[in-house]
Amino acid sequence: MIFRMNDKNSKLIEEIQFMIRTIRSVRHVNFYFVLSIALSILITALEAIGLISIVPILQFLGSDPLHGSDSFLSPFFDLLKNDAGVIDIKKVALFVLFVAILKSTFVFISGIVGGYIPVMMKAGAVRSLLKMHLRSNLINLMQYDTGAWTSVYYRFIDQLCSIVMSVASSITQALLLALYGGIMFAMSPYAVMLTLLFVVVLWLTTRWMTDRQGRIGRQITDAATSYQQAGLQMISGMRLVQTVAGEDRMEEWVAGKLHTFVKFHYKAITASSIMQPITTVASGLFVASLLFFGDSLFSGKETDWLGSIILFVVVFYRMLGPATGLYGVRITIAQLWPALQKVKMFFELCSRSQLSFGDRDLGKSPSFDISISGLNFGFADTPILQDINLSIPSGSMLALVGESGAGKSTLANLIMRLYPTSAGQISIGGVNISEFSRKSFAENVGLVSQDTILFNDTLKNNFLFVQPDATEAEIWEALKKAKADQFVEELEQGLDTVIQEGGSRLSGGQRQRIALARALIRPKQILILDESTSQLDAFSEAVVQETITNLHGTTTLIVIAHRMSTVRKADAVAVLENGRVVEFGTPNQLLMEDTMFRQMIEFQQVSPA
Repeated sequence: MIFRMNDKNSKLIEEIQFMIRTIRSVRHVNFYFVLSIALSILITALEAIGLISIVPILQFLGSDPLHGSDSFLSPFFDLLKNDAGVIDIKKVALFVLFVAILKSTFVFISGIVGGYIPVMMKAGAVRSLLKMHLRSNLINLMQYDTGAWTSVYYRFIDQLCSIVMSVASSITQALLLALYGGIMFAMSPYAVMLTLLFVVVLWLTTRWMTDRQGRIGRQITDAATSYQQAGLQMISGMRLVQTVAGEDRMEEWVAGKLHTFVKFHYKAITASSIMQPITTVASGLFVASLLFFGDSLFSGKETDWLGSIILFVVVFYRMLGPATGLYGVRITIAQLWPALQKVKMFFELCSRSQLSFGDRDLGKSPSFDISISGLNFGFADTPILQDINLSIPSGSMLALVGESGAGKSTLANLIMRLYPTSAGQISIGGVNISEFSRKSFAENVGLVSQDTILFNDTLKNNFLFVQPDATEAEIWEALKKAKADQFVEELEQGLDTVIQEGGSRLSGGQRQRIALARALIRPKQILILDESTSQLDAFSEAVVQETITNLHGTTTLIVIAHRMSTVRKADAVAVLENGRVVEFGTPNQLLMEDTMFRQMIEFQQVSPA
C-alpha cells in the first residue's frame, strides 16, 4: 500500500511537528526524555534477565525448555549450579530477589523522571503561549471568548502533555514487546507465527474502536469548552441571574452543558472498557490453542514441550501488559488529539497576531501632535471606521462624541495600538506609532477606559502594576487628583486593602476614580479618557474636571463623552456617525449651526452644564 500525501496526512504531519517543536522548546526536557528512554532500556534488560531466571527453575523441576542445547546463556546458568553441577534453587531465589530490587529501583527513578517531564512541558508550553498571547493584538484574540482561552490554558495543554507522555511510554512498551517476541521466537518460530496471527486478528477486531474514540475525543473537547464557557458566564452574570429570578433557568442551562460533557465521557469509558473482555477471551483461546497443538509447535522429546509451553505462556502473559499498554496509547492519543489541534490553533493565532513595535523613544519626540490620515478599520468584513482624518495639536483637547456604536472607543483603541489598522496611519510628531518602542509608548500615552480593569490584589499593587517604581507618596497624590483619597483612607487597610477581582468591593464611581488615579500617577504626554467620569456624582465630577482642566495645555487630551460638562472646554469636537467623522469644529461653532452635535444636546444625549 502506497502512502499518499493528502490534506489529512499533511495536516497530521504538521500537528506532529508542532508537538515535537513544543517538546524541544522546553528547557532541559530533552535531557529528561533521553534519561527516560535509557531507564526504559535498563528496565527492559532487567525484565529479560528476570524471565531467563525461570529456565533454571524449570530445569530444576525436570523440564528443559531449551531442550538441552548449548547457548550463550550457558555461562549464566552455570553460576546458579552447585558443586555437583545441579541447579541450586537457593542461588536462583537470591538472584531473582536481587533482580527484583534492582528493577524496582530503576522503575522508581523512571517514575520520578516521568513525573517531571509533563510538569516541565506544561510550564514551558504555558509560558510560550502566555508570552505570545500578551503581545498579540486584541482584534484577533476576540475571535474566542474567555471560556475558550481558559480551556486552552487549564485543560488542553494538560492533555497535550498527556499525549507526549503516552508517546514516551510507548517506547518502553515497544522495547518490552521486542524482548518478549525475541524470547518467544528463540523457543518456537511456529508458535510466534501463531502469536502474530492472534495479534493481527485482535488488532483488526479493535481497530474500529480507535476511530470511534477519536470521534468521542473531539466531542469531549467541544463539550468541555462549552461547559467551561457556561460556568464562567454564570459566575460573571450572577447579579443579573438573581435580579430576574433566573436561578432555575441558569441552573438548567449549565446543567445541560454538564450533562453533554458527562455523556461523552461515559461513551469513552464504555468504549475503553470493551477492550479488556475481548483481550481476556482472545488470550484464553490462544493458550488453549498452544496446549492443543503444543507437541507440533515445540520440538522435544516426550513431554519436554510442556516446559516450553509453560515458559511460552508466561512470556505471552507478560507480553499482554505492554501490548495492552500500546493499545491504551492509541486510545489516549485518539481521544486527546483534538486537544493538541486546539492548542496548535491558538499558538498559530497568537503567532500571526503579534504586535510589531519599533525602537524609537516617544519621550524624545520634539512634538506630540497627533495626525490621523485615511484611517480605516473593521472586524472581518464589517467596516467600523472609514476614512478618518483628524489633526490634534500637542497640548490641545479633542472631544469625540456620537451615538453608541459610532466607533469612538474603537478609534481610542487604535491610537493606543491595541488594534492594527486596516488602512491609513496614525502618527505622533510626524512618526508612525508603529515605530515607537512598546515601553516608551506606554510611558507617554495613557488610557482611562470605560471598562475599569482592577486585579484581585491590594490597591497599592494595582497602582504598582501600572507604574512599578511609584512611591506611596506619588500614589496618594494621584488619588487626590482623582478625588479618591478620602474613601481610600476610610478603607480598613487603606492602600493594602484587597479589592477583589474587578474591584467588586468598590462602587462604580470609586472604581472609575481609581482607574483615573492610576493614569495620573506619572505625567503623560497624551491621555485618552473614554467615558472616564460617566459614573461619578456631580461633586466628584467637578473635581475631576478641574484636574483635567489643569492638564489642558500641557497634555494632549482625547476625551470621549456624552456630557456637555466634559466637552465644553474642548478645543475641538469631532462627531462620529457610522464610523465616519461627519462634523468637526469648536463646541461653539457646532452649536451655532444646525448640526448633529446641537441635536444631541437638544435631545439631552449630551447633558448641558
